Amino acid sequence: MGYVGKKPTAAPLTSSDVTDGIISNAKLAQDIISAETALTSEPADTDEFILSDAGTLKRIDYSLIKGGGGLVPLSHTTISSSTASAAFTSGIDSTYDAYKFVLSGVRPVTDDVDFHLLFSVDGGSSYLSSSYKYSVTSRDSGTNVEDGSSDTASFILLTGDDVGSESDESFNAEMVLYHPSNTTFHKQIAFQGVYYDHAALPNYFLGMGANSGSVAAVNGIKFQFASGNIAEGSFTMYGIAKA
Repeated sequence: MGYVGKKPTAAPLTSSDVTDGIISNAKLAQDIISAETALTSEPADTDEFILSDAGTLKRIDYSLIKGGGGLVPLSHTTISSSTASAAFTSGIDSTYDAYKFVLSGVRPVTDDVDFHLLFSVDGGSSYLSSSYKYSVTSRDSGTNVEDGSSDTASFILLTGDDVGSESDESFNAEMVLYHPSNTTFHKQIAFQGVYYDHAALPNYFLGMGANSGSVAAVNGIKFQFASGNIAEGSFTMYGIAKA
């Protein structure tokens, strides 16, 4: 608006001159911090946070504060009705040096059966059926010890005693597959966990398995009972991130 006579002296804008809530995001400078846009995934390494360093505001890259290593969820499947097997046929590659599998609440349809593991080198189109080696031992709450081992098996045995199939019994384990994409080493897997056996006794078990017939990259893994289907269970695969 124009004026008549002498131009008024400029005066600084004060907080009392602006009514609360009348300035929109559209009126703010592009470098202003606001909550207009939500981040829906993990920040990039170069994304920045604002922090106070002894009262002085500073920027810091996400790469400087994120944790190193840890488990990266890759795949999950839940079985809720009779199914022949549970398999992971993608996502096992050279991205990680080791992969962790967590099995929870796995129960067989058939009572008194062993649990097996198989490797694939063709993405699950087929599974190696020879040259497995394994050693596993389990001890139940009644102090009974069951051992299993083989140098010439067609599978890796995961249980010392057989698994029970009652509705309140289950198999639970953690397993780590090492260097699946390395074509110099034979592939090895270590496992441990707990389960109820066919005599309704809880067991703790510990074991390892390998395949000595091939050094080809393993890119698939399958879990199945020696006979009968899987009634239910949760199966999750993680990549073990490098520090």
